[in-house]
Amino acid sequence: MKPRVMRVVTITDAFIHIKGQLEQYKQEGKEIILVSANGNLDDEIKGIGFRHENLVIKRDISPIFDLVSVIQLIILIRRHKPNILHSSTPKAGIVCALAGFLALVPVRIHTFTGQRWATLKGPKRLLLKMIDRLIVTMNTRVYSDSESQNQYLIEQKIVKPEKIFCIHKGSLGGIDIARFSNSKYKKDKNEVVYLFLGRINKDKGIEELISAFNLLVKEANDVALMLVGPNEMMNGDLSNDTREILEKNKKIKIIGSTNTPEKYIGIADVLCLPSYREGFGTVVIEAASMGVPAIGTKIPGLVDSIVPNKTGLLVEKQSVDSLFSGMLKMYQDSNLRTEMGNSAYRRAKEDFSYQIIAEKQWSEYISLLAKYSSRSANIS
Repeated sequence: MKPRVMRVVTITDAFIHIKGQLEQYKQEGKEIILVSANGNLDDEIKGIGFRHENLVIKRDISPIFDLVSVIQLIILIRRHKPNILHSSTPKAGIVCALAGFLALVPVRIHTFTGQRWATLKGPKRLLLKMIDRLIVTMNTRVYSDSESQNQYLIEQKIVKPEKIFCIHKGSLGGIDIARFSNSKYKKDKNEVVYLFLGRINKDKGIEELISAFNLLVKEANDVALMLVGPNEMMNGDLSNDTREILEKNKKIKIIGSTNTPEKYIGIADVLCLPSYREGFGTVVIEAASMGVPAIGTKIPGLVDSIVPNKTGLLVEKQSVDSLFSGMLKMYQDSNLRTEMGNSAYRRAKEDFSYQIIAEKQWSEYISLLAKYSSRSANIS
């Protein structure tokens, strides 16, 4: 029996992370149905040619809307008859787990890409952890996009070791090595450019990064910081100290969202990702593919995407001093930046191309289908 896969995410933009996989599967004649909420497909994803269905999914918990989502997904499952249902992103995970089980889809998979509850406390943390446990229970197999995240979920008693796996060396969909190539761009040799690339919010460590860079400017004048990504906290969530730094420090540039992150990676010397939580940190590997080393925090995910003192530096979470020390070290030693960048490039090329991840993921589909296709919905 050939895999017929339905991939479900909460936000349509999430398909960008598996774009390379989807392109390869289309070229190979694989059967994929894409399902998501909140708008039409990105032109790049639409151009691949897989069928897309819209689904009503609210990102936050909403019992009435969530029930509608489950029913709507069951209808889509009966229409398209997938034998594999594969979700990623948290809300899509619980909707798929329930709908897939009720619709008797033989193989139901969820990929964890980070935990929203990791930085929360109190009842909401307990509720979200309970939902993740339910996702695990209702699926036949779960993955995460890094080995350290696997271990974290096991330690938090979300999943048993025998039920969670990581594809190859990690990452959700791998990266396009040809796209993220440094040969197209030239760096400014008169300035060391630090780059943040991602959602600009508190959990990404933005306030620590701005404060650490402000300390760096006092030690070095030939530096710059670019903040690239959707701005989720500049309208009131910033501390007064951070706001004051942004107003006074003209070496910090807020770029906003982009569909061409490679343009900014290409002119950067160091990527900075001082996150509180990550699944893997794909941007680290994208930067690595362009020979740019990274500074990241010692958290699940980033300890997989960064090889400490080889492809980048790991610093303490929520520590301005630790981050500043890492940034200063990179500034002071251009040879270190070059050596780490070269090591990062070799690792990205050898282990994280989307072709490798796509092949290994499809092999998993075939294996799981052979194991479960003769059964009705199963629960473990």
